[in-house]
Amino acid sequence: MSKKKNWIKNGLLIRPNPNIYWMSHYAGPSFVQKIGNDSLILYITGRDAHNRSRIGRGYATLFNRQIVLQSIDSHPILDLGEQGCFDESGVSYPWLFN
Repeated sequence: MSKKKNWIKNGLLIRPNPNIYWMSHYAGPSFVQKIGNDSLILYITGRDAHNRSRIGRGYATLFNRQIVLQSIDSHPILDLGEQGCFDESGVSYPWLFN
């Protein structure tokens, strides 16, 4: 039988940033990709002043079992779709798979 692990709340990791247009008003669902022993890429859902969502990328490191945010790209990696397309108002809930 496996040992049950309990969730430990460590506080807020990512906050909206008024200096980054695509996440100026909201930072939400994210996905973490571990690259190497202590480096992480964060795929972050952000919302702008018009409530449109995009997915951007941030970078973090692991230090003493804590995630330390290093930087967030100023431009999203998944932007709004063309008018009339399903993603014209945004994209959210990032996920990676092989």
